[in-house]
Amino acid sequence: MKPISKLAGALAALALAGGLAMASPGTAHAAGTAPGLPRAVVPAPDWNEIVFPGVLSRSNVMCLDDPGGSTQAGQFLQMWHCHGSGSDGAPQRWQFIPVATSPDGRTAYVIRNTGSHLCLAIGFPFGRNPPPSNVFQNPCPVIGASGAQVWLIGNPDSVAPAQFQLQVGFLNSGTVGPVDDCLTANDLSDVNGTGLFWGSACHTSDPRQQLTLG
Repeated sequence: MKPISKLAGALAALALAGGLAMASPGTAHAAGTAPGLPRAVVPAPDWNEIVFPGVLSRSNVMCLDDPGGSTQAGQFLQMWHCHGSGSDGAPQRWQFIPVATSPDGRTAYVIRNTGSHLCLAIGFPFGRNPPPSNVFQNPCPVIGASGAQVWLIGNPDSVAPAQFQLQVGFLNSGTVGPVDDCLTANDLSDVNGTGLFWGSACHTSDPRQQLTLG
């Protein structure tokens, strides 16, 4: 990823221009184009930052973050200013591992943190991790197990080039079952430590759900 100061500057300029359109924030770790799927979001195979370009009230570029690089299962995740390719960047590096294809042709992924080796997971609204913080890291699911959580890239380019939403799906007998709701920031403040939740319907106009890869 380019130095984060350059990315912040570019985002600030775009915000001043009155739009959320964002160029790809990286070179080695940028969204690509899949053959036959115009402008499809294709994660880099090694690692990606998951960036929230719509959460930019003070021009801080925010990324999905494992607090303190924790290796604890059940650790709630947060947004934190992006570290880029710095030596402290491991808590924000996520590997998209393809595991299945949904009925509508989208790739289903498990998303693993390269530092903790734990996977992005959600709890249910009435479970032990109720909103507004029910997004955490957990041991990666056993693929083939009933109810394994997977993530799908939804609505690519619905707001701006290379932007998308992350939707949760569940594997049942090798088939991606219901795909529902989107990963959502708790609010629009770009304050370090802001939490995330799942359980909000997907709306392409909601900047809390708009993501890009770095």
